[in-house]
Amino acid sequence: MALKILIVAGGTGGHLFPGLVIAERLLQREVGCKITFIGRRRGLEAETVPREGFPYLGIWGEGWSGKSPVRLLSSLLKTVLGFFQSLYILLKVRPNVVVGMGGYLAGPFVLAASLLAPFRNLFLTGRGFHTLIHEQNLVPGITNRILSRFVDEVNVSFAESKPFFPEGKTVITGNPVRGEIAQSGKRKSESARTILVMGGSRGAHRINVSMLEAVNYLTRTRKSAAHTAEGTAEAVPEASEEKMDSYRIIHLSGKEDYQLMVEAYKEAGVEALVHPFLHRMEEAYGQADLVICRAGATTLAEVTACGLPAILIPYPWATHGHQEQNARWLEGSGGAAVIKDGELTGERLARTILNLMAEEGKLARMAENSRRLGKPTAGEKVVERILHLARKC
Repeated sequence: MALKILIVAGGTGGHLFPGLVIAERLLQREVGCKITFIGRRRGLEAETVPREGFPYLGIWGEGWSGKSPVRLLSSLLKTVLGFFQSLYILLKVRPNVVVGMGGYLAGPFVLAASLLAPFRNLFLTGRGFHTLIHEQNLVPGITNRILSRFVDEVNVSFAESKPFFPEGKTVITGNPVRGEIAQSGKRKSESARTILVMGGSRGAHRINVSMLEAVNYLTRTRKSAAHTAEGTAEAVPEASEEKMDSYRIIHLSGKEDYQLMVEAYKEAGVEALVHPFLHRMEEAYGQADLVICRAGATTLAEVTACGLPAILIPYPWATHGHQEQNARWLEGSGGAAVIKDGELTGERLARTILNLMAEEGKLARMAENSRRLGKPTAGEKVVERILHLARKC
């Protein structure tokens, strides 16, 4: 009988894309495996999953954090409705394993599966519902902390996450990344350093604007450098003039800022390849010498799997400040420089770029530190844990 897996992955690309990696690996390991995704009724996952060729079911659900009393009541009602939708789907599909990828939507669905599990023999003739959750961030979200008490197993990306979960059911796997990304070879340009700028699946306006300011600062500095007789405490690092003349940019801007970025780079006379979104990220990673990005767990998993140095700008409103925790982890290991969002300016970003590029061997050392932290086989490890649970059915 074909293996049936339900993957709950909704809310952000950080939850969805590792889920898609797991699904692809499962199909490679188990021919005929039936995988269905659960997510929001609308949103990124509702568009992406069908395009990737997997069945998709949308349920109600909404986060509770930071809501007014009226919105909080609305969110609670949607969560309750999502719970009963989850029960219906579980009884209809009868999966062997339910995999929760984190986020508020995983709460009602994985909880429903866990509560049904003791009755599997009575209602389901011995099938399902074994449950597994995956935590991408160093500091776990509240949903996974609660679910960890009910599920059969917890998979984590960071060893530092283990103390947040019950002993005996937590396994360190890493955060799954696509094979194409993990295997992307560096296609280094001999004539230019390549900077990859990205702000997540929807882009990041703050990073976009700051990068434009940085480019303008670099351009002005280049023009005035020849007229500067001697340095000051604020001077551009030694040999940086050569660096400014020899870089190119790949910028993933998001849809809203796409035209703005195209026109601004053209006006500044800077070589830049701008995309609103890029499905084949391995092409961008393969050319990059330095990445400027947020510090979501999936982004860091990809950056370290590729062994790339980074300037990290953590999203300041991430739940429990998890992006800053992620960023400090990579910074502490020597693979990144961190600029807090509230301290981000074009000049600060430009000087950080120049300092990293001006110091001989700096980027190479950061790249090696980043590579040591990468877990390119994380997807295979998570799949092995899923199959381990499935064999118990």
